Amino acid sequence: MFPVFPDAGFAYKTGMTNRTSGANEEAPAKRNCAGLNAFRLGWVVFMLLATSGPYLLNFFATPAGRHYTWIVPPYPEDSLGYLAWPRPAAPGHFLFQLKFTALPHPAFLFHPLFLIAGWLSWLFAGNVGFTLFVLKEAGVVCFLLVFFKYTDYLGLNRFQSVAAAVLVGVSSGVGGLLAGLGLAGPSTNFSGDLWLVDMNTFWCLLWNRCFPGR
Repeated sequence: MFPVFPDAGFAYKTGMTNRTSGANEEAPAKRNCAGLNAFRLGWVVFMLLATSGPYLLNFFATPAGRHYTWIVPPYPEDSLGYLAWPRPAAPGHFLFQLKFTALPHPAFLFHPLFLIAGWLSWLFAGNVGFTLFVLKEAGVVCFLLVFFKYTDYLGLNRFQSVAAAVLVGVSSGVGGLLAGLGLAGPSTNFSGDLWLVDMNTFWCLLWNRCFPGR
C-alpha cells in the first residue's frame, strides 16, 4: 500500500477558505466595535449636555446686577457651603478646617477636590462656583469612561453595553422628569429619589458638586 497524500490544490483551497471565513467573522466584530464606540461618544456628549444645560441656562438668564452661584434646585442654599470650601486653598493653605462647627480648631482636613478647585480659581482668577462646575463635568466624563471599561471587563455584548450605559446614565432621572412635567401620578411626590440627590446616578451627575471627589 502506498501512502495517499491529499491533493495540494485541495489543501490550498481549503486554507484559503478558512482564511476567508476568519476575515468574514472579523468584519462584523469590527463593525460592532465601531458602532459601540460611536454610541459611547454620543452618550458622553449627551450626558454632558444634560448635566450642564440647566447651569448654562440659569447663567444666561441671571438678571443684571445679580450673581449666579452655579447651582440648581432643590438645595440652592448649599451653594454657599460649596463656595466657602475651596477659598482657603487660594491663598496657599493646604489643609482645611471644618465648616460645621463654631469651636476654634487648627486646619487638619485634606480634601483634594476643594484644594484643586481653590488652586484653579486662583490661577485663572475665576469664579469658584464655575470652577466647581467644570470639575463636576470632568467627573461626569471620567465616570462614564470608567463604566465603559467595566462593561468591557464583564464581556457584555453591544446591546448589553448600550442598555447598561443608558440605565446607569439616566437612572431614575427620567421618572423625575416625568414628575416635573406633571405626567406622573401624585404618589411619585413621596418617592425619595425625586428629592434626595444621592439616591440615583443622574441627580448625582447633574447636581452634586462633590461628585468628582467621591
